[in-house]
Amino acid sequence: RAQDHVQALARDLAAGMALPDGMTVRVHLVREEVPNAFATLGGHVLVTDGLYRRLPSENALAMVVAHEIAHLRARDPIAAAGGGAALTLLMLALGGDAEALAPQLARLVQLGYSRHAEARADQVAIAALLRHYGHAGGAVGLFEALADYDAAGRELPALLATHPADAARIARLQEAARGWDAAVQPLVALPPL
Repeated sequence: RAQDHVQALARDLAAGMALPDGMTVRVHLVREEVPNAFATLGGHVLVTDGLYRRLPSENALAMVVAHEIAHLRARDPIAAAGGGAALTLLMLALGGDAEALAPQLARLVQLGYSRHAEARADQVAIAALLRHYGHAGGAVGLFEALADYDAAGRELPALLATHPADAARIARLQEAARGWDAAVQPLVALPPL
């Protein structure tokens, strides 16, 4: 049920994101406790169940998924993929085990993203949330979930190598949600895994 929900959400978000002709987004929930999400070649977005379970709302998940779709739209995975990452992605495309490869793929692909690409992906994702929900409330929920993970003394995921929870980024997400009234436009609950 969660897999179908995430795929439907991605389809709805992508519909307004001006993807390149022929690009189809496929979201995969993978079994991995470490909270993470990333885009790969071929229009694939991987979201770990460790991240999914920690997110406080569908709105936070939408921010994550739209951010990764924005990377696909800009073809950032192509620019970031090289050497070992390209080989690993090829193995995945030829039938490799996505769940087993997820942590390695995340590190290889995400390390190639620039801060500029991250800021651009955030802006595109915020615009997608505004189109989808009419507000950007809940977008900062990702960082709340990761702060709880970090506070428990666990190593922060590779996601933060290029998706830093710096004050400026959080402030941009909070600014995007300014004026949002949770009583009028409540956050949407996520279905259980």
